[in-house]
Amino acid sequence: MLNAILFIMIKIHKHLGFTIVELLIVIVVIGILAAITIVAYNGVQARAGEATLKADLKSAATQLHNGATLSPTFLSGLSSSAAGITKSSDTTYQYTYTSETIFCITATTTRSGVGAFHYLSTDARVTSGPCAGHTGTAVAVPALIPNNAVVSYVAGSGTAGSVDGTGTGATFNTPYGLALDSQGNIIVAEQTGHKIRKINPATGVVTTIAGSGTQGTADGQGTAAQFAYPSDVAVDANDNIYVADFNTHRIRKITSTGLVSTLSGSSSGITNGALASAKFSYPMGLELDATGNFLYVVDRGDRLRVIDLIAGMVTAPAGSGTSGSANGAGTAAQFYYPTGIAVDSANNVYISQTQGGSPIRKVSATFDVTTIAGGTNGYVNGTGTTALFNQPGGLAIDSAGTLYVADTYNGRIRKISPAGEVTTFAGSGAQTTSTNGTGTAASFKTIMGIVVSPTGTIYVSEATGHRIRKIE
Repeated sequence: MLNAILFIMIKIHKHLGFTIVELLIVIVVIGILAAITIVAYNGVQARAGEATLKADLKSAATQLHNGATLSPTFLSGLSSSAAGITKSSDTTYQYTYTSETIFCITATTTRSGVGAFHYLSTDARVTSGPCAGHTGTAVAVPALIPNNAVVSYVAGSGTAGSVDGTGTGATFNTPYGLALDSQGNIIVAEQTGHKIRKINPATGVVTTIAGSGTQGTADGQGTAAQFAYPSDVAVDANDNIYVADFNTHRIRKITSTGLVSTLSGSSSGITNGALASAKFSYPMGLELDATGNFLYVVDRGDRLRVIDLIAGMVTAPAGSGTSGSANGAGTAAQFYYPTGIAVDSANNVYISQTQGGSPIRKVSATFDVTTIAGGTNGYVNGTGTTALFNQPGGLAIDSAGTLYVADTYNGRIRKISPAGEVTTFAGSGAQTTSTNGTGTAASFKTIMGIVVSPTGTIYVSEATGHRIRKIE
């Protein structure tokens, strides 16, 4: 190799007249420039790799924060975006990138395993959690990803009334429970207005589906029918609406054509059996299961009632009827003023209580009752029963299993992750105003109903604010 270089140098010297020393200087300069170029290129490449990694990790964190499942394909792609990222096992993925900072992300291939994203600064050593063993201080996801929960008005002027119209030109009188029909319209149980209303969220147009505005028990078509303080609504796949008619102790049904009938119930009582003879006591919340065949009802009898819409039978599989918050199997458990209700895809039922310490309860598909959060009135974020609520109202659950809670007397929307972590999603806690804003900058006046759309938009009702709001 050296002989070849000398031969080339001699040839260049003969043809161009350069001395050997001059040629050596030129070669050294070229070498230095090449080295600088390589270093610069590597530095740019490293910075680009770090930027790509940051973007990938933030994307992954957002997906994890929203409860999405990260596929192995996505994670494999992430591992090639920069050096220093490793996969810890076939089912759990832990990625680290070490530079001036460390990134650590963990995830599993199943939805039940909720991942966590941590940004680590190099000033301490993590001894627990998904980033254990890494140097740095873990900061929770909400500190990294801005809360983009933008709260705005959908309908209602803020003054009590029951007038149809568009957007804030319409009025409501104590809106309570909410549901969505197959077209994405918002169905509202207007409690003090004794009506069932509908909002087209795309246009803001508000109409009355049923109810004359005068309380009563009359069945009939549309506004010829009567309700008495309806508290909640649920809608099936055929757009039939089921109504918890609080003061009449009845479960009502409104067909897609607006015909109102009494499905079950008469005077106050706790009687199981056929629809015609069953009794309820101030039904407060109701929700359908995924099949639309079972309607779950909570009432002031402190029980979970189940209406089998196919068999036409009513049962009470959970709750003893004695007020309390004891966990247990079926009727050995207790409830105390159960109010909000939600049902997930596995037929687990979630119930909020306005008394007994304001806990959030879970009833499994086999009717085992446990407390997943709360237990003493207050306002604390945290995991499981370390978190506190204050007389929570409506509940809603999204496709990822995140449970949203209308924390009524805290003036906030809270959410409970599938892992049991409770955080504040929106609301400042101030309840004297109904102010739009982002996340905790917004305020609500007595949040009662809540529903989440398939696209993740959340709608809430304000009982004393007389409005329907949205969070997206």
